[in-house]
Amino acid sequence: MINKKLVMFFAAINAIIVFCLFVGSTVVFAQDDNSAAINKLLSQSGYPYIQKTDAIWTIDFNGKSLPKYTLIITKTDDMVVAFVTVAEKSDMKLTSEAMYKLLRANYNYDKVKIGLGRNDELCVRIDQNIRVTDLTEMKDNINQVILAADELHALLMPYLINKK
Repeated sequence: MINKKLVMFFAAINAIIVFCLFVGSTVVFAQDDNSAAINKLLSQSGYPYIQKTDAIWTIDFNGKSLPKYTLIITKTDDMVVAFVTVAEKSDMKLTSEAMYKLLRANYNYDKVKIGLGRNDELCVRIDQNIRVTDLTEMKDNINQVILAADELHALLMPYLINKK
């Protein structure tokens, strides 16, 4: 009777170990696979991108209002984020009127978020789960972020100190 319980105990431990090894290796594989998937999507997108690291890609653009800017695409374990810095803190005079316009603009965009980054720079971004990002979604996100960045720069021109 004791031997049967001991055998069942070790069988359960082995099953747990095998499960943990399988799930652990799948997660690591999925993370590595995400970089390859983003690379593949960017290659198919037609945009001339540069891969800076395993988790960071950049694409340079020229806008109508914002003359030259860089879209940055980065990934975490399960998210892909596309963003543009529209203006640095030192280049903006954020009055209550400017903040009202930013808040109104944030409401008017569907997926794009407008906000202040870690250093109070003005950013436009989209966050998306990698699992549901395909080529159409990637191109759509890139287009929405670059369009919003250029439009937002034009909207804020009266509040920009250094009008690039």
